[in-house]
Amino acid sequence: MVSTGASSETREAKAPESRWRRARRLALRVLLVVLATCALWGVAALTLPRVTLNDDWAPPTHGIEVGVLSNGVHTDVVLPVRAAGVDWAEFLALDELHGPHSGFQWVAMGWGDRRFYLETPTFADLKASTAIAAVSGVGSTALHATWLYRGPYSGENARSFVLTEAQYVALCDYVRASFALDSAQRPRRIEHPGYSTSDHFYEAVGSYSAIRTCNEWTGAGLRRIGVRIGAWTPFAGDVLRHLPR
Repeated sequence: MVSTGASSETREAKAPESRWRRARRLALRVLLVVLATCALWGVAALTLPRVTLNDDWAPPTHGIEVGVLSNGVHTDVVLPVRAAGVDWAEFLALDELHGPHSGFQWVAMGWGDRRFYLETPTFADLKASTAIAAVSGVGSTALHATWLYRGPYSGENARSFVLTEAQYVALCDYVRASFALDSAQRPRRIEHPGYSTSDHFYEAVGSYSAIRTCNEWTGAGLRRIGVRIGAWTPFAGDVLRHLPR
């Protein structure tokens, strides 16, 4: 006669082992999914910026000059303070600037992860937790407006080109739609000292992620108005790659 006690002990010993095997299989599957996702992202990042859209675009001879400015990692769109009926000084309340607010002719605007913007004035201040939180897409976003005396130019980290008035207005509409507005339809300024005496941060709409990066925000705006640019622009160099020098 077989002892039922021995069988029960054997089953109890096997149960934890079985659960451990299932946990290991699940962890392996998750790891494989993560690795496959990273590989696909890498392939897309290498190929899609080189696939151009709006190939028939050419800057007009006459129009409104704009620019794109890069620090090597992040890009801003550079727009005239006043042009084609669009007044950024009025929309962004330039007179509320915490420094001198006269003489500015241009404004550079960029979109990005709110925490990254506010906690990383220089890349020496970058924390791993901040970067991981940014690419995860769980945080809120912000717009950064920097007022400039000097207009756009072309160089290693900058591009200057001309848009038609219709294209310029459409680009301004795109930028303006990225601002989170209050009940009076005014941009919601973030209480932050800024990086200097000539910039402000504002609450923005949308989520930052490894797909929707600050540079893809710039690229999407140019793509929408018909400028020749890559199909996806996750990095700063991808935005500048196809723009005229």
